Amino acid sequence: MIVRRLSTQLVRVRGVRVLEDVDRELKEKIYKPKKHPGRTSSDFVPLADGLASASRVIFDARGVDGVAARKDAVHLCRYLAGRMAPADDEHLRRKAVELERQLSAAQKSGDCDEKQKKQMILKKLRSRTYHWEPIEYDAYRGMLYVLARAAPDFAVLTNIFTEVKRRLPAFAPKAIMDFGSGIGTVLWSARGVWESDLREYFAVDTSADMNDLARLLARNGREENAPFLPGIFFRQFLPATHTVRFQLLFSLAYLLLFRSFFGRFPIRRIRCSCDTTSWSVRSL
Repeated sequence: MIVRRLSTQLVRVRGVRVLEDVDRELKEKIYKPKKHPGRTSSDFVPLADGLASASRVIFDARGVDGVAARKDAVHLCRYLAGRMAPADDEHLRRKAVELERQLSAAQKSGDCDEKQKKQMILKKLRSRTYHWEPIEYDAYRGMLYVLARAAPDFAVLTNIFTEVKRRLPAFAPKAIMDFGSGIGTVLWSARGVWESDLREYFAVDTSADMNDLARLLARNGREENAPFLPGIFFRQFLPATHTVRFQLLFSLAYLLLFRSFFGRFPIRRIRCSCDTTSWSVRSL
């Protein structure tokens, strides 16, 4: 949408579309490498007071050991930082063909039979492929995620939504669908930016414990409290009907969820299926 709005102001320079005034000032060497229109800066974003207080209530109610939880949260944070997307079947096939070609070029004909060659290829393939495994978020691991990722995720999302509001002041989503919602950080960030406009939040996460935790956080840590947004819905799967429309569809690293969602099915096929379903419920 942003590109479409700016398309009338852009010119093509060596295959790159640049604003006319930016192109002129680049030629006049007005800009410095660390100071130019393409660079954005973000302010410090403190964790929302309601999210912090609700977290404390839940930790106290569940009797979580703070010292042990902080130590485990550090390990979880480091693991998430180094986590990669799983390789799909097509990628593995291409890599296996390349390894077979390299092995055939390095060895003389007849040095090993086909069975030995296959074993060598599989061994090299395993050693060079990231061993992805789904993360099963139970109640305790969900609490660790609050400690490890609530503050940074909230800050990043708030900066993103603030920038969207700055560039598109007329855009104010009334309904949001969050695919891979976790503890509902998207809701808290969107609330801070579009609080007066937001009416509905539809959260999809495979973990029932994470959904329970997100629901508690929205109720200030207690089941008897009413949520700060009445239209909050938690599900473990995408909606079966496409009649409900959302102005904002958010998905954070959802490729990593595919194997836990669908097990043996090829990632690319499932991604297309999820994309089709997701776009069908989006309406701007």
